[in-house]
Parts: sequence; structure tokens; C-alpha cells
Amino acid sequence: MVALIKLAFRNVFRNRRRSIITLSAIALGLLSLVVTQGMMNGIGKQSELNIINYDTGHLKIYRIGFADEKAGFDLEKSITDPGEIITELEKLPEVQAATGRIMFPALFIYRGESMPAIATGIDLEKDGKVFSLAETITEGRFLERGDKSVLVGEKLANIFEIKPGDWITLQARTRSEAGKVSPIQALDLEVAGIISTGNPKIDGLNVFLPLSLTQESMLMPNMVTDITIRLSSLRYLAQVEKEINLRLEPEEFEVNTWIDLAQSFLSLHRLKKIGSMIFLAIFVTITAVGIVNTMLMASFERTNEIGMMAAMGMKAREIRRLFLIEGGILGAMGSSIGVLVGSILTFLGEVYGINLTAIYGDVDMGYPIRGYWYTDLTVGLVIGSLLFGITISVLASFYPAQRAARMEPTDALRHI
Repeated sequence: MVALIKLAFRNVFRNRRRSIITLSAIALGLLSLVVTQGMMNGIGKQSELNIINYDTGHLKIYRIGFADEKAGFDLEKSITDPGEIITELEKLPEVQAATGRIMFPALFIYRGESMPAIATGIDLEKDGKVFSLAETITEGRFLERGDKSVLVGEKLANIFEIKPGDWITLQARTRSEAGKVSPIQALDLEVAGIISTGNPKIDGLNVFLPLSLTQESMLMPNMVTDITIRLSSLRYLAQVEKEINLRLEPEEFEVNTWIDLAQSFLSLHRLKKIGSMIFLAIFVTITAVGIVNTMLMASFERTNEIGMMAAMGMKAREIRRLFLIEGGILGAMGSSIGVLVGSILTFLGEVYGINLTAIYGDVDMGYPIRGYWYTDLTVGLVIGSLLFGITISVLASFYPAQRAARMEPTDALRHI
């Protein structure tokens, strides 16, 4: 076996130009694989954190029927006395914090112009333990106790050219008892600050105001529409969901994980990953064809040599093994170079990021990220890519190896 490996190394470098071309193709393919997957992993990870930190938390509890796809937000299906539920939830060791919110559709009005928006009342004491909205202020300030003010998403503010200190009006239908017509409430609110989360849905549609003001204005004393939970770790997600379902009345409440609430994003991300994998599959196929071509050329050029080896007693399986080892050497060397360079580029992207604003400006990429796009380099990606490159190279060498092994010594020796 050692002799075969030595011979394989000698054969690989016999035609250096062809070997270098093949190595370059393999390296470029693996470099593309590492960088592309690192970028997709990074954007997926950033998007998940964005959704959890600014939109869904880890888990949300609704009254059944509140978030109906056809009827929208039904304020009659609100949670009464949420404090008791929150207190019980925070006793769970895996729960870091929980908070109640009120979400309702509203008409956003500024200087006679209007557009639909989603208004959210937030608990100023507890919301910051679950969400990270305070970190997203780009202008003005965060909400304070006793405020009659509002936070406006950056894209929404840009549409109306709103600045902190301006006054806007929110018009919404309040909660009513069953069978009664709910009155319409109009709230004049000062813009305290502008937020930029990088999430198109929040930045373009959402406004935030104090929970106490929302409860008073929407006729919802001691009520919330949802309770959001933050866990100490994502690994407890399924466990806590199961525990909450056991404690709450299943006929009255529903528990949704962030995965349930982010299906549109996850579907988009899956499609884009499939698209990137198709592109890489084409690239890998071209690389494999190059390896097959290199090994076939080697088998044709070395026909007399193969005949001599067979005549001297080398068995067909040993000839086959020799060609497979040569393919493996090409694959290992090319993959190592490609993975090394790709890992360096991906690591730099993880440390410094890619400035999306400089490249795309204000274009919505469909992902809830802002500012910089960071890649994500993992040990699994590095090792998996390296093994993948070597495996493809060995498999691509199989046909040329079979051809060489099936040569009859007498026919091969005629080429001498």
C-alpha cells in the first residue's frame, strides 16, 4: 500500500500543468462551497436572532382565535390578568423573562396622509428583558414612564419624513364586548424616537407605545393580546413549549415557538439555500468532469505502463486502487487549498462583516438583518467541505480507474 501511495504521488506530478489545472478547479469549487455556505449560515443565524430579539421572542402565548388569518387581530380574544401567568412562567428555570404586549391594527396619520400600521403597546419595565428594541434607536430616545409618545420604524418614518418631536395620530378600533360595536379611538402622540431593526416588517409597519397608555386608550384594563417568553437557551425550546401546554388550558390558549411564527422567513431561507446548492452542484459537476478528464488522459498516456505493471504481476484491483489514490491525492490537495482560502475569507467576513448599506443601499434583500452581514464559519463546515471534496474526487476517478484495471496486458503492451 505504501508503494502504491508513493507511485501515485509520482504519477500526479508527472504532468504538472494538467495536475495544477485540476487542483485549481477543485480548490475553486471548494472555496466557493465554504464561502457560500458560510454566508448562508451567517445570514440565517443573524436573521434568526433578529426575529427573536425584535419580533417573536422564543415563545408567544395567544388566546385561541386572536391572530386569525382572515379576521386579523381580534381584541376580544385578549388575555386577562396576564401578571399571574407571567409570574408562573418565570418560575420555570429555563425561562429568563416574560412580558405582555398589546398588538392592534391602526391607521398611521401624519399631516393629512395616512397608511395602515401595526401598533404595539409594550411594558416599559419588562419588555427590555425579552426584546432589544432600546438598542435600535437611531434618532431621539426610547419611551419613558408616563410618556404619551411613540417609537416609529425607520422605513415608515422615511415615507412620511418624520423626525423625533413631530406629532402623529393613530386611529384604531378599540376592544368591545361581544355583540357591541367598538368605538374608534384617535391618539395624538409625539414621536420619541426612530428605530431601525433591519427587519422590514417592523421598520416599515410598526409603531410602539407604552402599554399603560395602550390599555387605557384601547379599553383593555389589565389585558394583553400576547405574552412573549425569552429562554436562557434555545435548546430548551421544545421542552418549555411542552411544559407550558401542560400548564395552560389547551381549549383557551395556544403556544407558538419563534419557528411557528417565522415560517415565511424560513421558507424563503430554504429556497435561497436550495438555489445556492444548485449553483454549487453545477460547479462541482464541472470540477468532477475535469477530474475524470485528467484521469482518463493519464490512463491513455500510460497504457504501456499499465500493461507492464500487469505483466509484472500487479493485479487489476491494485491498478484500480492506484488510480483511485491518485484521484484522492488530487482531491485532498485541491480541497485543502480551497477550504483553507475559503475559511480565511469566511473568517474575515465573520470578524469584519460585509457592509450591506454600501453595497445595496436601502434595497430590501428579504432578510431581517441590518448594517453588516456577518458570515458564520463552523468546524462542521470546514471538515464537511474537505471530506466532500475528497469524496467527489475519488468518485470521479472511479471510471478511469475501472478502465485502467480492465486493460488486457497483451493489448496494453502493443503500445510500447
